Amino acid sequence: MIVNGEFSVSVVIARCFEIPTGLLRWKLRFDSSLAPDIAVVVRMDRANCAI
Repeated sequence: MIVNGEFSVSVVIARCFEIPTGLLRWKLRFDSSLAPDIAVVVRMDRANCAI
């Protein structure tokens, strides 16, 4: 998305997963072809139902 014709922003959804020790992790996957100026990462909750 281009904001005010000045810079680009990419929104990335990071799904949650639980590792064997019970800790939560989020795997980020950036689309390098977009090359945004700013990336906003949204982390999902444990059930991946809400942010």
